[in-house]
Amino acid sequence: MQISYADAENFAKAFGPMISMILATVLAASLVHWYTVRRELKTLKQQKAEAMATALYDNVEWLKGYHYTKVLQRKEFEDKCPLSAAHMLQRLYFPRVEAEMKHVINTHYMAMTCLLGELAKQDLDYDIWRQGYNTLEFNRLCTLHGSAVREIVDQCSRMVNGRVWFAKLLLLTRRRRPPAL
Repeated sequence: MQISYADAENFAKAFGPMISMILATVLAASLVHWYTVRRELKTLKQQKAEAMATALYDNVEWLKGYHYTKVLQRKEFEDKCPLSAAHMLQRLYFPRVEAEMKHVINTHYMAMTCLLGELAKQDLDYDIWRQGYNTLEFNRLCTLHGSAVREIVDQCSRMVNGRVWFAKLLLLTRRRRPPAL
């Protein structure tokens, strides 16, 4: 069976609009899929940022609870430190804030070192320790830790809300401009 030029032309006329509709449908479906995936990823990032912020702020409260219960009341403190959960979320979802997380971890360990030093002094002579104990150093370290937590939470918030992307776009457009004469 041979197809003549006239048949091919008729075929194109008949199926041309249908092919256009198929291509338009595929393009529309692809765009909808792209926007849906993008929205879902943003929602996931927001949820993980909230979970990390909650764990970081819980860690500040955990330090204060440890100080009050273990050091001041001399009772057992069995709550689990939430810093490891925050660190895990940072490593999985926010690798750009690694330096800020290291600062949070360092300030946490500085506060814990202070508390463990006070516990060691307590074991020597509790009455002498209680008379000379001053919470100023621990409070200073908690304030430092809290500011480190606020810094990383603010940076993750900017990343999730897109301001970091916009700032990078501004930097790129500034670099491409020709220098003024």
